[in-house]
Amino acid sequence: MLPDEPDEDAANLDDDALLDAYLNPSPAEADQRDATRLPDWPKLTVREVGLSLDTATLDWFRAHHADWRREIGFVLKAWVAAQTAANRAPSGDLHAPDPSARD
Repeated sequence: MLPDEPDEDAANLDDDALLDAYLNPSPAEADQRDATRLPDWPKLTVREVGLSLDTATLDWFRAHHADWRREIGFVLKAWVAAQTAANRAPSGDLHAPDPSARD
């Protein structure tokens, strides 16, 4: 249950300053925000394809998502975005072997 008394921390916040900081970020904050923003996807065109999935993965999506086909598409889009971001990063490929590691 929520208390009826006002929250002291919330009363001490300067809403105007917070809004101004959000709408007019410093150059460093703006760069960080731009770096984490995903590009817009092109207009969605759908093509039916046959896709082989292992039974456990397919069963999990079917059990946890009513629209499991769409959810698999979201997962694939997120993977593509992560791979694209990793390829742009100075460190290169996420799966590159560590040169300092020894077998």
